Amino acid sequence: MYLFKNRYCVYFVRVCTPKALVEQGFPFDFKFSLHTKSRPVAIRRSAPIVMEVLKSLDTFEPDKANSLTIQAEISASVAHLRSVFSETGINFDLVSQETKNKVRTKRVARKSYAQGYRWQEEFIQAKQKAQITHLTVHQLNQRTLYFLDYLKKKKLTLDQVNPANLYQSK
Repeated sequence: MYLFKNRYCVYFVRVCTPKALVEQGFPFDFKFSLHTKSRPVAIRRSAPIVMEVLKSLDTFEPDKANSLTIQAEISASVAHLRSVFSETGINFDLVSQETKNKVRTKRVARKSYAQGYRWQEEFIQAKQKAQITHLTVHQLNQRTLYFLDYLKKKKLTLDQVNPANLYQSK
């Protein structure tokens, strides 16, 4: 972690990426503006940003995610932290409340996705027991899995599905 000033005297935080992750497509370092010219404020604002970036990099698993999604998550979390900047640093009360809400909604979404995949498996098993042709069962399986993967990619839970959500432009 480094604090540095640009030529306009605005402080930035720089977090170097581990070499193993750079080889997998991550940038050499992450740089984020702290939107202040005061060093004490910059120090207070940099700590949560550094922790968030390091936490995201530590949870990276090469076989389950790609570098672009992790970079997008890091940018989104830093943008969220910037939104709660105060004159003296960061308003931690807002951060902790919103983080709890975000964790709660992620758990609900994960449970919803898991329930959707369980329902899909039960549906396919029922169709196999009904002695529908193998090709039809295969097509049903493929299409329902594509649909569930689409919902997961768009971060929609099963109870949020409606025609307006499904047919929005990409």
